[in-house]
Amino acid sequence: MTELSQLKGEPVVIFKEAEKLLSAYSIDGYSLAQLQSIFKSLEAFNLDQNFIGIDLGISRGLQYYTGMVFEIYHRNLEVERKLCSGGRYDDLVLSLGGRQETLATGFSYVMEELRKELAEKANLSLNNYQFVEVLVVGVSSEDYSYSVGIAEKLRHLGWRVETDVIGRNIEGNIEYATQHQIPFVIILSSQEKQGTKVLWQNLDSGEQQNLELNEVVNQIRNS
Repeated sequence: MTELSQLKGEPVVIFKEAEKLLSAYSIDGYSLAQLQSIFKSLEAFNLDQNFIGIDLGISRGLQYYTGMVFEIYHRNLEVERKLCSGGRYDDLVLSLGGRQETLATGFSYVMEELRKELAEKANLSLNNYQFVEVLVVGVSSEDYSYSVGIAEKLRHLGWRVETDVIGRNIEGNIEYATQHQIPFVIILSSQEKQGTKVLWQNLDSGEQQNLELNEVVNQIRNS
């Protein structure tokens, strides 16, 4: 544990060092494989890898975590601010008196630091929350990375977009969008992935169309 806790730095390097260490002590690598899977899922968001680090010595203050924990910082030349932290805690419901183990994950913001950060950005305000305009969902779990890619493209065009991260079926996602007053849904499958069009649905009118992404933007703007 002492050796593992000292591993901190670039993910690819740390994963290799951790694999060697676990192998040397004949320790099962299941938890490391889970962490690698989480890291790989970040590739779909096209994040700058220089801003992602692995720290196997990180320890959150609360002891009910059962898997990955994380912290998110904002760095500038003067100060490093921790804005958010959280992790996986499948045992929390039981420890609070629940009747069965419940898969769970969550996070919390450091509100004072977040307020300071937002106050320094003239174009942001804590009071200008706006609802989600588009829900992007895949037909199967294999479509997740593709749905994230489409969502990121729409976000860069200025739209407020959410993706399904818990694996609901299409009917469940439509119901979710309706309950949360999300007016538009984009449904993706491997078939759409082969081309350039997506299935766009207006929940208010029930209209469905196979559209190019720029056509989706026009439909949202004009609806």
